[in-house]
Amino acid sequence: MARHLVIVLLLVLGIAVAGILWLQQNLEPQAERLILAELARRGVTDASLHVVRLGLDGAEIEAIRLGSQDELRIERVSVDYSAEGLRQRRVDALRISGVRIRLGLGEQGLSFGSLDPLLASPAASDAAASDEGEAPETPAPPPQLGDLLIEDIRVTLDVPVGTVVVVGRLEFAGGQLHLDARSEPFKVDANGTEVPVQALEIEMTAEPLKQPIPFEITLRDPTAGLVGRARGLHDLEAGSGELSFAFDPLHFEPEGLQPVTLLPLLAPWIRLAEGTLEVRGAVRWKPGDTHSRVELAFSDFNLKSSAVDLGLLNGTVTMNGPWPLSTPAGQLFSMASVDFGLQLTNGLVRYRLHEDGSIELEHGRWGFAGGLIETEGRLNPAEDSNLLLRVSNVDLSELLELVPLDGLSGEGRLSGQLPVLLRGADVFIENGQLRGSEAGGWLRYRPDESVDAMGGGDEGFAVALGALENFHWTELELTLNGNTRDDTVVTFHIAGANPDYLDGHPVEFNLKLEAKLADLLRKSAASYEIPALIEKRLSEFVAGRKQGPE
Repeated sequence: MARHLVIVLLLVLGIAVAGILWLQQNLEPQAERLILAELARRGVTDASLHVVRLGLDGAEIEAIRLGSQDELRIERVSVDYSAEGLRQRRVDALRISGVRIRLGLGEQGLSFGSLDPLLASPAASDAAASDEGEAPETPAPPPQLGDLLIEDIRVTLDVPVGTVVVVGRLEFAGGQLHLDARSEPFKVDANGTEVPVQALEIEMTAEPLKQPIPFEITLRDPTAGLVGRARGLHDLEAGSGELSFAFDPLHFEPEGLQPVTLLPLLAPWIRLAEGTLEVRGAVRWKPGDTHSRVELAFSDFNLKSSAVDLGLLNGTVTMNGPWPLSTPAGQLFSMASVDFGLQLTNGLVRYRLHEDGSIELEHGRWGFAGGLIETEGRLNPAEDSNLLLRVSNVDLSELLELVPLDGLSGEGRLSGQLPVLLRGADVFIENGQLRGSEAGGWLRYRPDESVDAMGGGDEGFAVALGALENFHWTELELTLNGNTRDDTVVTFHIAGANPDYLDGHPVEFNLKLEAKLADLLRKSAASYEIPALIEKRLSEFVAGRKQGPE
């Protein structure tokens, strides 16, 4: 009897072993087919994978490839579970290695390429099924995940100006998700020129068991000492979310941190920066749409570029994106000086940036020689631009102080127009004219004896010098032509009389000078004060910064 019992037990054991072996040989292919069928049901038909092991305590899958352009590749997935855990839809541990993901960010937001159907919410899939007459399935509750470890992650993100690659490691334990990553150095396209961008360190924490998922991100540039922080939420079911971010104040110095250190693509435009810059903003996204808002605050900012130099720039700007960037109307800056060959002081500029890269100058106002210069227009850095500068009530005495001609003084007011052509870094004045007011004024030119000797006894020269010793003008006109950075032709036409010379007989003069207008028009900006409206906007920005990312 015992012998027969042993034989039966051995037979049962043999059948059990054979059954397990049969299951191992047949469940793996069946599991592959089930997984591929489920992906196809979700709209992903281009996929392949290999189930290496499917047992009672775990499974292993390798060589996963999804998408027509390999948008997602995974070398290996290992899952640990128990029979009891599976009945409760619980996975004890999940280890993933060799993850390769490719994404794109464009006008329609974030795209997973041919895998975009995987980003669609279950609600959207059910709605589509209902439209086709199919009864939507009741979604099964998500499995409970124990520990998760993803090593060797590599995410490639294509953006309008280039490609960003991020590598790192992700771990989930105790309900907390933690990511340590860094971006690889990459290049961006700046007007056809490839410009390098250095690596950044990224740290993220999240709570994926909550809905929506809260997360925090810290971004560091180890070279420049840049630190940025973000906080946000993401709704997995809706595929939507938002985050707010802020960077520690950036202090630019001539021998220290420069904008090109952070964004080398600015190198063609910015030569030198000095001052404080603060950055904060927010990003919101949903399927098919991403919108960003970035706010910048400049405090006592000096900026030198290839075309213009700005002195003591103060103001805030709001930029909408993600790409192309633009601003709402009514952006406002004040500045002590702007120098584009023609130097203007105490400026207040209201402007708007359009998506095509052009700048709409809604209104610009600057002080100049005791008077005022105003303008409006549209500037496009990629092509020639025209502006009409309206000059009003310029003080002749201050204007003459800028002319390097010893012994020349005067009194009166001038107004007129300066048509300006901006071509790259050059600024041309084309037949600009300033005319004296009807009230008239006076001119005095009393040079030293060496100038008198230059006349060489010429009678006309002597008459001119004699009349200009106390000349009361009734007409005064200045005409300007040329490149403000090179020689500019200035023509004077003066009509009037000297009551102390030739019995006050009326005379007229025409005088032509050639000089570098940029040298003539240098003027101190020591009297600059930040307008109250700019101070208000800056104080509001600082108050928002102290509150931190929302």
